[in-house]
Amino acid sequence: MKLSEPTAQTPEISPDGPRIEPGRVSTGVPLLDERSGGLLDGGSYLVVGRPGPAKLVTALHFLHEGLLLGEPGLLVVAGDPRGIVDAARGWGLPLDDFWHAGLLRILGFREDFELRAARTLDAEEVTTELEREGGEGVRRVVVDPGSAFLSPAGRTALGGAYLRWAIEHPATVLTTFAVDGDAAAVPSAAEWMLNAVSGRLVVEPRPGGLHQVTVLPTSPLPDDQIEAVSLELAPGEGLIRPRAFPSRRGGDRGNVDPDQLLVVALDGPNPELASWAGSAFRTEVVTEALDAADRVQSGRPFGAVLVYASRALVGDALKTVRALRPLTRAALVFAADDEVRASDRIALLEAGADDSLSGGVDFRELGLRIRQAIAAGSRPLPTPHVPHPNGTGVPGGVAIPGGAMPLSDFVEEVSLRMASPELGVFSLLSVPAPPDMEMDAETVLAGSLRDEAGDLITRGRGRIHVLLQGARRTQAEAFLARVRNRLPRSTDASGAEPRTEVLANPAHGPELGRLLEVLRGGDG
Repeated sequence: MKLSEPTAQTPEISPDGPRIEPGRVSTGVPLLDERSGGLLDGGSYLVVGRPGPAKLVTALHFLHEGLLLGEPGLLVVAGDPRGIVDAARGWGLPLDDFWHAGLLRILGFREDFELRAARTLDAEEVTTELEREGGEGVRRVVVDPGSAFLSPAGRTALGGAYLRWAIEHPATVLTTFAVDGDAAAVPSAAEWMLNAVSGRLVVEPRPGGLHQVTVLPTSPLPDDQIEAVSLELAPGEGLIRPRAFPSRRGGDRGNVDPDQLLVVALDGPNPELASWAGSAFRTEVVTEALDAADRVQSGRPFGAVLVYASRALVGDALKTVRALRPLTRAALVFAADDEVRASDRIALLEAGADDSLSGGVDFRELGLRIRQAIAAGSRPLPTPHVPHPNGTGVPGGVAIPGGAMPLSDFVEEVSLRMASPELGVFSLLSVPAPPDMEMDAETVLAGSLRDEAGDLITRGRGRIHVLLQGARRTQAEAFLARVRNRLPRSTDASGAEPRTEVLANPAHGPELGRLLEVLRGGDG
């Protein structure tokens, strides 16, 4: 190994560090300190994770924090020290001034170090050099990659000597260690290391460009907080609190009480719901979205918010979820006793709900869903983008035609949706209506449609044609049952009432195709 020798300059040192209990040191990541309480001062930790920059950035946060506090540090790296300094600056962790001033020492492995270490290097010689360069009041040490000393294939003389040095050194030592697959585990041949260190910082990738970091002590104390925290790895900033969505994993939320529930009963007071919720949680009940916003902004540590609404108020429930999501890290759960369309449930999840269930809600299941949402938190919110086949889809929502349209436009729109993977689930009703009653029948049906969800209606030659976007056949039949008594009745020459057709796509694709061909000929 070789010691870099930059010219001396004077860095700016911040005297303000995070508040950490005596006997512990900051990880350099405030959210991780908040959840873990920091690391044992003088401990030795493995930073374990899949190949990639996240492990090193985690370790550099720790090193950089010490330098800001005026603590001498040692960085042992493979390759050119200048390159690691440039990389650290790229992640928002400038080491240059500390390096030039001599507060930070950097040791670089020679290119053939790992090969020589496995064959000819004397273990004591290596650790003696580490001891020499890591002395003189060094308080924090980062070694990357640890594979230079620690072999995944099993224990070696060098590996044993290195860990003895790391444990006995008065500094807090972080050593990166790459694994394939589950980062919470290490290869069986390397398990000997686990009992030789104070603990592990487990770094695991998560969807949406996030990383989950967990501090796992080798010998947890009764009051140790072993919680995972989700962090965003951002160029120029390093590991930060996620910005793209509210951090809602159980370990991320902080000021939440898993036994405290806010119920938003949009249909008004519901004694049965309130009685159950009061027996299962410490519950507050409101009936307006604005009141719910006031409650969550008041500082109450709600573990979850339950938005309860009938089918008729699903639109209001969606607005409520969208309004509450930026205001709270509580889990959001939607529930309805009515059957709710799949498209509505999807919209609720896209708006930020952690779970959604409908149709004869069982309170025991609802309680389990709420508890699971509180404990497991959520995944990063997707950016909903449902492209319409003609290009009218926009990020952040579904921009598809809805409402009344001419017969020819209706036929074209149904054809487009049949061919669309995203919009291809719908039901089409063909309801008989005499020509002199077409307007009345259209008025009744249109009054029950949801234009904003993409429902369509048209009329032609004795029938009203309705497309219910996202509705399956059973939901379309339930819709028809709700409006049937308000529809004008018609009979044929024999006195029989013409049959209403209910066709669901994609199950009835051929029948729908034939119906569209008829409508294209103007034979509605």
